[in-house]
Formats: sequence, structure tokens, C-alpha cells
Amino acid sequence: MSSFFRSFRGRLVLWSTAVLAISLLSFGFAIAYTNLNQLSARIDRELEDRARQMLRGPSPPPPGQPPSANRQPPTANRQPPTAIDGIGPRPIQPSPQPFDDPEMERMASIRSPRFIQADGELIEARPGDRAFDPTTIGPALQGGIRLTSVTWNGERVRVLSMPWPQGGALQLARPLREYDELAALETRTMLTLIPLALLVAGVGALVLAGTILAPLEQMRIAASAMGEGDLSHRLAVRGDDEVAQLARSFNDMAAKLEKAFQDNAAAYTAIAEAFDQQKRFTADASHELRTPLTRIQLATSSALDGPPEGFRPALETAHSATTSMGRLVRQLLVLSQADAGQLASRKERCDLRLTVSDSVNHLALPVELDLPDRPIDVLGDPDHLQRLCSNLLENADRHTPRGKSIRISLSVVGNEALIEVVDEGIGISSDHLPHLCERFYRVDPARSREL
Repeated sequence: MSSFFRSFRGRLVLWSTAVLAISLLSFGFAIAYTNLNQLSARIDRELEDRARQMLRGPSPPPPGQPPSANRQPPTANRQPPTAIDGIGPRPIQPSPQPFDDPEMERMASIRSPRFIQADGELIEARPGDRAFDPTTIGPALQGGIRLTSVTWNGERVRVLSMPWPQGGALQLARPLREYDELAALETRTMLTLIPLALLVAGVGALVLAGTILAPLEQMRIAASAMGEGDLSHRLAVRGDDEVAQLARSFNDMAAKLEKAFQDNAAAYTAIAEAFDQQKRFTADASHELRTPLTRIQLATSSALDGPPEGFRPALETAHSATTSMGRLVRQLLVLSQADAGQLASRKERCDLRLTVSDSVNHLALPVELDLPDRPIDVLGDPDHLQRLCSNLLENADRHTPRGKSIRISLSVVGNEALIEVVDEGIGISSDHLPHLCERFYRVDPARSREL
């Protein structure tokens, strides 16, 4: 559990739970405070309404004067206000009868107004009545109005104290039982809501953390796969928010990295192939040059060891070998220039029939020619085209047994000219056909040049 809260997910869940719980509890406390404040304001308004009604109703006798001096006896059509009505002071009854129910007696006492003289004595008080809040009598006698909450006879009451126009002070009370019950209900509700709020906030934080961290988890998996060399992972993009934009940026980065690695891999492969080709080139060039050099060495050694008349055959052999070696060196120079992009090439219109005929005549090979009657004009370099035909004919002559035929033909297929060299040699297996255009490739590397 401790490792979970040390992780980013755990910290996110913890902070989200705290924020959500505080928000829920703050909302609950605000509602409770508003309800209690509205109820308290309503209680104060009720006390103020009672006070205004009493100001419009009958007045108590002035201090020191008997109550009957300024009060008319009740008539048949008018009933005097009672203490329970709360409308003006209660007239003195000959013998007020107490209520049989103590609770009703206590409520009647609370609802009965208190008219207080300057010396603190009550006017026309019920038996056992006293001031609700003695501490506010002085400010009320001086002209102030006070609203206080006190405990009177074991019950909390709201007390309004104000000056009375005829002299003295007036105190009205209202029980706060409704307010206390609401406060207790709100307290119980908040105590119940605290664990419920924590539970709801925790579940909501887990869901929120999972929703937020799901794309990040996918990014982590994709990044781990990329670290192991797999760049094909892409993230699902949903919506157009910040997380979706981050996923798009991640996918773009992965695509660029994949392309860069593919380009690098292709470049490395090309370099490796070029290196292998260079090694084969060096080995084949050494092999090709070794043959004429060996012939020259054998011819000169025989001429030196033999009689003087043997010099001419040796010189002829050496001349032929050096001619072959010079041709090979020129071919290698052409290859190196082609690799370096420095091979000069001119484009001009030429007749392929003349190119093929010159190649056959230059090599002096027994070749059957199959040429059309009309010119076959192409745009190209005549020297390179003749070298192409010569290489094909030399290869056919090298691998065709004596007495077998070699045929070269020229035709037009669509918009292209087709040169075909057909021989009756040993042929090439299908495994070697894809490598025919590789430089110095040999079907059998152990086979000598003469074969």
C-alpha cells in the first residue's frame, strides 16, 4: 500500500480524493450553514413582527399607576388579548388559572412578553415570571435593541429586548427547539456524509486516475517497445484535447524514428553490400590480372632458358597477355568511373545493326547473325552499346563447347529494341539467375577463366 501511494497513480488518487472530499464537505457545510442562517433569520423576523404588533396594540400602564386606571373593562364584543396570543400585555386576571400540562404552562410562560420597569421589576407578570435575559435590560432601557440566545428554564430561547414607548423595556422570546433540532440533524447528516464523501471521492479519484493515466500507460508500453527496437507501436487518438494532441505528437515522433531507422538500416545494408562487392571486386580483379601475368612470366622464363630462336614465340605470348591485361585494366577503369559517377556518356542516334555487326567482327567469333533489313535507330552511346554486345558474345563463347553454335539477333518489340544472344552452352541453374547482373559473379568460383 505504501508503494502505491509513493507512485504517481497513488499520489494522483490521494490528491484527487482530498480535493473531491473537501469540495463535497464544503458544499455540505455551506448548505447546512445557509439553512441554519435562514432559520435564525426567520426566528428573528417572527420576534420583530410580534414586537411591531404589540406596538400597535394596547399599552401597559405607566410605571407606578394601577393597571385599571387606564384600561377599559372588556365588553361582550371584545375579548382581551391573552399571553398566548402575544398581542400586547396580558390584563390582570383575578386569579389566573395555571395549565394542567406543565409543558403548556412552560410554553405559555415563554410566549408571554415581559414589560420591565427601570428598576428591573416586571409589570403585570404571571406568577413565577422573570426577565428572559437580564443582561440586555440596561441597553434596552437606554434605547437599544438586542437579539440574544439564552437558556431559560432549561430550554434555549431567542430573546428580543427593546425600549417600550410608554417607558420601560420589552422582552419577547421564542423557543429555539426547531433551530436546535435542525442543527442536530445537520450535524448528524455531516457526520454521515464525511465517510460517504471520502468513499465517493476515492472511487471517483480511482476512475479519474485510470482515465487520465490510461494514455500515459499506453505511451509507456510503446516507449518500452521502442527501446527494444520495435518502432511499429502507435497510440489510439480519441478526441481533440491535450492528451489527444500528445498522442498525435508521440505517433508522429514514432513514425519519424521508424523511417529514420529504416533509412539507416537500408544505408547500412547498402554499405555492407558495397563492402562485400568491393572485396569480390578486389579478389576477381586480382584473379583476372594473375592469369596474363602468369602467361608473361612463363613465356619470358622459357625464352630465357631456351635458344635465342625461341624469343619470338615468347614475345608473341607476352604481347597477347599484355594486350589482354590492358583491356582488363581499361574495363576496371570504366567500372571505377561508373561507380564514382564520372563515366562520360554521350547520347546520339545510332543504328543497332551496325553496333552488333562491329562487335561480331571485332571479336572474330563464329556467330550467326539475324539482323532485320531496315535500320534500328536508338538514342545512346555507341561505345557503351558495343561494349555491351561484346561482353555478351565473349561470355557465350567462353561457355559454349567447340562445334556448338552461337546466334545473336536484333528485333523490335513495341517501342523497344531487343538484342538476344542464344548459345548451346551448359546453361545456368535458376538459383544463380538473380545474381547474373552482379559484378564478377561466378556460378562456380572454383572454375578457371578458360572454363
